Order: sequence, then C-alpha cells, then structure tokens
Amino acid sequence: MKKYKKILLIGSLIVSIIIILILGMLVCKLYNEKIEETNNISDLQTKINNLEEENKKNENNPIIQFLTSGKVISTSNMIGAGDPDMYYFTKDGKFAFINLPYFTEEGQTISAIGTWKIKDNKIVLTIQHEKIVKGGKMTEAVASDPFDHLINYTEELSNSMRTVKYEIDGYIKDEDKTYNRYYLKLDKMEWFQLNFTDDTVENLKKYAINGNY
Repeated sequence: MKKYKKILLIGSLIVSIIIILILGMLVCKLYNEKIEETNNISDLQTKINNLEEENKKNENNPIIQFLTSGKVISTSNMIGAGDPDMYYFTKDGKFAFINLPYFTEEGQTISAIGTWKIKDNKIVLTIQHEKIVKGGKMTEAVASDPFDHLINYTEELSNSMRTVKYEIDGYIKDEDKTYNRYYLKLDKMEWFQLNFTDDTVENLKKYAINGNY
C-alpha cells in the first residue's frame, strides 16, 4: 500500500512538473509573441514616419513637383518642333514615354512604360515594357522630306527590364520672354513642361497610370 502511494506521489509530481513546464513554455511563447508584436508595431510606425518624412521632402522638392505636375514633360519647348520625346510622370512613381518618330531607325524605342525615382542627383527610369522599331524600309529624301527615313516598320514589344539614368545638371528659370518658365537640364538635353492635350497625350497618361499598354 505504501509502495502504491509512493508510486502515485511520484507520478503526481512528474505530472505536476510536466504541467509547470508546459505552462512555462506557453508563458514564454506568449511573451515572445508579445515582444515580436510590439517590435512589428514599432517597425511599422518607423516606416510610416519615414514615409511621411519622405512625402514632406517630395512636396518641397521643386524637381519632383516639376515632373509630377500633371503636364507632359518634353524635350521640346514648343508644340510642333520636330518629333520630341514626351514623358508623363505620376506621383506614385510610374511613368510613360512616347516618341513619335518620323526620321527613325531600326531598334529605336518609340514608347516605354515603367517606374521612376530620384537617387544620387539622378532621375532613374526603370523600363518594364517598351515598343521597339522592327523591320521597315528606308526611303530616299525628297524635297518635302529632306532626310532618308524608315517606313512600313512594325512595333515589337519587349518586356526585358532595363534602367536608364539621367544626371540632373540644373533646375533653371528660362528668362526668355517667350518661354519665361522653369526647365530641367539633364545629360545633353533639356526637359520642358507642355500645356496641351491630344490623343497622344491622353494615351501617354493612360499608359503611365495603368502601368501597361
């Protein structure tokens, strides 16, 4: 009888120890989960604070304001001056590019879609989709078309991602009486804001906002 009681006591003690260990493990798990949750909340708040700070900087950055004004950004300062490159930039970091080529060549990019950012004093364009000139036939120059140019070409879609960077040389106020406005000076080019709309411009905006063709 005493032996039975001893065995029962030992068994009860072992069960108690096991229960205590299990409870201890549960408490440790709950504590660790609470610590992790607190850290996650802290990290999330830090990210929110950093994003708010970045947004404040962007709101006060004249170059970002220039690009995301809702206007077309062009390598020409007037409508009808040749066939300029035209861009549309959104505030959430997307862009679209169109060039309406007349004097074009094999392999030329005539439109592109992707994302953009400013980093290390450069405008960085990450091109995700682009249409490239394929094939065609060169025609000789005539009086009304003073240059040889490509006709009957097709547009080949490429989804190979690539990055293009433009060094920002200046944000300049043009004091000319006709074009009394700011423009961006980049690598070997100037970008202007254009105030006009047509089907090409509407497509440009649509491509940028949707992120696809």
